[in-house]
Amino acid sequence: PIGVSTHTIGPEPTGGVRVLVTADVGQGLTGPLDVRAAILLTDMSGRIIAVTPVEKQRLSVPAGRNGSASYLSTVTLRPGDYNLRLAVADPLGRVGCVDHPFSVALVPGEGVTLGGLLLLRPSRSAQDEPAPLADGLVRGNEVDLHLEFVPRGAGTPTVTMGIADKPGGELMVQAKAAVARKGARGRSSADGRLDV
Repeated sequence: PIGVSTHTIGPEPTGGVRVLVTADVGQGLTGPLDVRAAILLTDMSGRIIAVTPVEKQRLSVPAGRNGSASYLSTVTLRPGDYNLRLAVADPLGRVGCVDHPFSVALVPGEGVTLGGLLLLRPSRSAQDEPAPLADGLVRGNEVDLHLEFVPRGAGTPTVTMGIADKPGGELMVQAKAAVARKGARGRSSADGRLDV
């Protein structure tokens, strides 16, 4: 079994929008999983936009994930609607394939252009790789958040991240995010951790 999700991260300096592809692969695994994986991207008319080469990867199995291995990849696309097909094969010949329709768009905000908010499993050390929540479910007492954006004015904005029970509602839990410049064209990122 494969569960896949896509996350619009932010604009690339060369144009286009970076999209993170995450997937939970398999069930009941107790150790790393060696796979061959490839992605096919089409527009909504079925025209092929991109095909990634088949890559051999060793996928880790994070704790608390029902024994699913974690797949990560990035693609750069123009804003629009797409279909992603992810195919994965393991050394025993088991094959999984899933189609996933999605949209790519940046969100205009007040004085800022935003990518999508990324939910991550809390990292315990600087060496931990980011572990996005492919299914969007928080398991545990904390969740890490990552957001990329381009401010329209000068200076470094203050970013507060939080959880409300409805759009525009009062924040029930909140934390000030650490903001960092990511290089060209004013790209910035904000990272925070919420105690839920």
